[in-house]
Amino acid sequence: MAQWLEETPDVTAFLTRTTRFPELGKTINRKLNETFQPSPMVENLLNMLVDRKRLGELKDIVDTYRKAEKKRRGISTAYVTSIRKLDEDEIEKLKAKLKRFTGNDVDIQWNIDPSILGGLRIQLGDRIIDGSLRAQLNKLRQTLLND
Repeated sequence: MAQWLEETPDVTAFLTRTTRFPELGKTINRKLNETFQPSPMVENLLNMLVDRKRLGELKDIVDTYRKAEKKRRGISTAYVTSIRKLDEDEIEKLKAKLKRFTGNDVDIQWNIDPSILGGLRIQLGDRIIDGSLRAQLNKLRQTLLND
């Protein structure tokens, strides 16, 4: 179900509308339970969200649970921006360096942004490592302007 929520971004907006149409929320809940056959605990959660007209918060709940589970398992998430997706060998080298840096296994979330011109921009929690060519050029420009 979590993957479906991620791959279908319009679902959250649609589920939010069920607060105005309680019968629609109940119908969707039945279909979710039939399609995904969740555990009794998840089924109870879905029922509670429908009863309280909060089905639109399902994606936020799933995201929060995933973050907590990663933290419990000692996995950090790195948000990496590059001009292209790296190949498997480059990804493994980056993961190894980030693991040495954080002490945890690292899950990488990619963002492709040609405006950084080259290099990588990495966000790990509240830490940002900006090794992009754009950042280096900006730093050089500031140095030249201030001298």
